[in-house]
Amino acid sequence: MLRTLFLLLITFCIFSCENKDPRNIKSTRDNNIVGDFDREKYPLIQKAIELGFEGNREEAIEKFDEAEKEYGQLVIISLNRGIIYRELEQLDYAIQDYTLCLKIDPNYFPALINRGITNSYLDNYEEAIADLNKAIKLDSKQPIGYLNLAIVYSMMNKKELVCENLTKATETDLNSVYQDAIKELEKENCE
Repeated sequence: MLRTLFLLLITFCIFSCENKDPRNIKSTRDNNIVGDFDREKYPLIQKAIELGFEGNREEAIEKFDEAEKEYGQLVIISLNRGIIYRELEQLDYAIQDYTLCLKIDPNYFPALINRGITNSYLDNYEEAIADLNKAIKLDSKQPIGYLNLAIVYSMMNKKELVCENLTKATETDLNSVYQDAIKELEKENCE
């Protein structure tokens, strides 16, 4: 159940948009693929994102690899390829791509959140906590960091820390985007 909750939270991790046309993807609530870049300048990235959006993950990875050879290392390539690797449960490759994002931009919030979540899948809790805490330090007004940290602590059976982070998530979730997930974790850990 926590894994399902994680996947739901990753979906919300990168800011959503209403337009789900794969030719103009920023992000969607139904798909983890995200893209905010000059589509005309980087058509290979656009094609890779479209393939991922359509569920053609292996082809998307190949297209991201091709784009990386053509354009060099870009955060948008590594983040999205990492997301696809995570969806394919190739978690070590996902970690490598999120780490590459962070080599390019050490303060890239989505990469920190995604690497933290993926590390927790691998039971690398200390690494997950470090990434999520850094993300929170970078933007303490985003509930996603606190909520994912609460999930990691729940996996570790540290109920007091779960409840502490759920309180912070609630305080920062001004649009009530995560209220269902928060309530579910509170019910399991804080009552």
